[in-house]
Amino acid sequence: MEHCRLQIGCLLIVVYIGFIYIRECKRYHIKLSSNIFYKILILSTFSIIFDGTTAVTVNYLDHVNPILNKALHLIFLIGFDTVIYMMSGYMLRMTEVIPVNRRGRIFLHLPYIINVLIVVIHIGGLEFREGKYTNYSMEVSAYTCFAMVGIYVLFTLVVFFFFQRWKYIEGNKRISILTYLMTMGGITILHAIFPEILLSSVVFRGLGYNWTETSIEYVIGLTDGDIEGSNMDVILPYDGWECVSGRTEKLAEIYDVIYKNGPLTYEIEMFDDDGNCKIMFYR
Repeated sequence: MEHCRLQIGCLLIVVYIGFIYIRECKRYHIKLSSNIFYKILILSTFSIIFDGTTAVTVNYLDHVNPILNKALHLIFLIGFDTVIYMMSGYMLRMTEVIPVNRRGRIFLHLPYIINVLIVVIHIGGLEFREGKYTNYSMEVSAYTCFAMVGIYVLFTLVVFFFFQRWKYIEGNKRISILTYLMTMGGITILHAIFPEILLSSVVFRGLGYNWTETSIEYVIGLTDGDIEGSNMDVILPYDGWECVSGRTEKLAEIYDVIYKNGPLTYEIEMFDDDGNCKIMFYR
């Protein structure tokens, strides 16, 4: 639960929107099978589920088969790309500026096709990296997804402004489209630069430091942010940490492995309610 709270919140929002939308469609006898927005809702639901699944599996690399991990990421990345592609088409269709000539349709479809091919070809090279607060996936397959968001945001803006279609769009649609484009573009840029910015929770953790032959200093707090009334700040190095994950009942065995190579400079302990633990240490 710790690693996918953001996705659970997003899923609840999408399910609520879907419930309201389906109810109104039935009320006005609108067919759902041919409705593009309904398809986007269904696909978004599955994409969020796989996003949450990969957010968990990437943090338990010792327990999840690498091939399965990459397969789950492949499904998520293709689903994410498809949602972005369909949202762009939906906005163009909603504002009646969908390309009708062959060249326009090629420009609309080509980035999506190329991106999916790149994701599939390079999924084997996907890397799982250990961050300061959480693990995350990077490399070509992930970078192309960031690029695709930029391409379709730019494409939509060019169609609306360069071809002067913006002035023909209703006021409420203008606000909705501009909000979506700014939010999607901004979050994508930030996430590409700071991969851990979408961390969905910050948990209390224990920090051990200042080892001596007979003592150790130990504090409990947050790895980021401030606690009202706190009386201790510890500056930690950003790089050079090692990590071991496992089950809490095997904690003694984990520490036997960690201490085998000598004393530590810093050690951060993390535990969850499911009996899992993660020990980050720095020498």
